[in-house]
Order: sequence, then structure tokens, then C-alpha cells
Amino acid sequence: MTNHIADTKHTALLSAQRRSFSDLCLTYEHAWSDPGKGVGLSLRGEGLAQPSMGAENPVVVRRWGVAEASIRPTRHKSVPRYDDANSHHLTTQLAHHLDFIAGVESHVLEIGRRLSSWFGVPPRQFDWVVVCGDEPQVPDLGYWLDTAAWSVDLALDCEEVPVDFVPAPILPKLWLETIVSDLKWEMAASLGLTVPRNFRPPSAIADRPFAQLRNPFRPILDLWKCGVMLSASFLDAESTATLFVHASALSAGTEP
Repeated sequence: MTNHIADTKHTALLSAQRRSFSDLCLTYEHAWSDPGKGVGLSLRGEGLAQPSMGAENPVVVRRWGVAEASIRPTRHKSVPRYDDANSHHLTTQLAHHLDFIAGVESHVLEIGRRLSSWFGVPPRQFDWVVVCGDEPQVPDLGYWLDTAAWSVDLALDCEEVPVDFVPAPILPKLWLETIVSDLKWEMAASLGLTVPRNFRPPSAIADRPFAQLRNPFRPILDLWKCGVMLSASFLDAESTATLFVHASALSAGTEP
């Protein structure tokens, strides 16, 4: 009976993850792989608080930049940033969507809060970059998120729990890896598995059930569903989170 209940839960989790993959594929197509469809950016997120009209996140610093079409994706980090959003007409346009900006930044802060159990820290500075060419290439989101992924992966391996979910390689590699890590976290939590000590997690969470911790991968998926690319390490409060939006998606407008 117990195995039947576990199998039912896993089937439901797998089904939900397939829907999430489909949603991300659609968002990615509209915002990045074929942004000429005229579909704008929008705030999405399951269980994340949406900002009130005109909301601002506390104690944050913003800078603004534009990655011209001639800039290669690997060089997006070197795009000049300016304190004044009015330094370019595209960042001026973006800055008018305050609710969208505050909502996306809230997603990033939530990622940092969930990573705090793993030594991660929410950033206080945000760089907003409007991309006119190809999407930026972001290989990872910092060591602490990797540690969480390695830990949940090991916990399932030790219990010989199979995770037969390999999304089609339509999305960026990091997106695909995060979708799988999110599924693995939910499976480990549902099985009552605990955080292994192998990767030296904080002593406060070593051997604690994953179910007692907040899934750090879910708000990342929610962020990407907004049509935004994220580059961040969550190393300390002084680190910068860079948020990329495509110029074509921005020109189509935003919606709550």
C-alpha cells in the first residue's frame, strides 16, 4: 500500500513537471528563440506573492544596460551598466514597467532566501540588461545551488530511487537541469529523505528532511516563466543579479 501511494505521488509529480516543461518551452520560444511573435513579458509564479501596484523592493540598487545585436552571448557580462535608466531608450521603456521589475526582483530575492539554508544570500543589486541579439549563456547559478542539487541527487541515488525524466533538449542546459532538480527535490521531500553530509552542507541542515526546507529550484522556474534570463551567484549581499530581457519581447509590452 505504501509503495502504491508513493508511486501515485511520483506519477503526479512527473505529470506536473511535464506541464512545467511545456510552459517553459512556450515562454522560451516567445521571449528568446522566436521573440518576433509579439508576445510580451508577464509575471508568473506558483505560490509567490505578486507585488502591489507601484511596489518597490527594499534596499536595492539598480543599473541598466543594453546588449546590442553585435555582442556575442558569452560577452554579455561585459555590457556597460549605467545608473540612469534613461541612458538608452530601451532601458527607459523597461523602467516604466515598475510592477514587472519589482515582481521579477521579488522572485530573485525569494531564491536567495531559500538558498540561505545552504549559505546563499539574496543580492541587493540588480542589473537589468535589454538584449537585442542572441540570449546570454548562463552555465550555473552559483555553488550553493549546485550543492543543493548534488545533495538531493545523492539522497535519491542512495535510496536507489529512479528519476526517469529527461526533457527534450529544446531549452538551455541550465533550464533543463533545474527542471530535473526541482522534480528530484519534490520526490526526496515526499519520501522523507534527508540532506546528506557528503557535500558539506551547513550543520543546521545536515541530516534534516528535505521536506523541512524550502525548495530553491521552484522560484527559479517561476522566474524563467516570466521570460527573463538570470545570472547570479548568491554568494553575498554585495553580489549582483543580472536580469536579461529581449528587446522584441519588451516591445510587445508586459502584463501582470
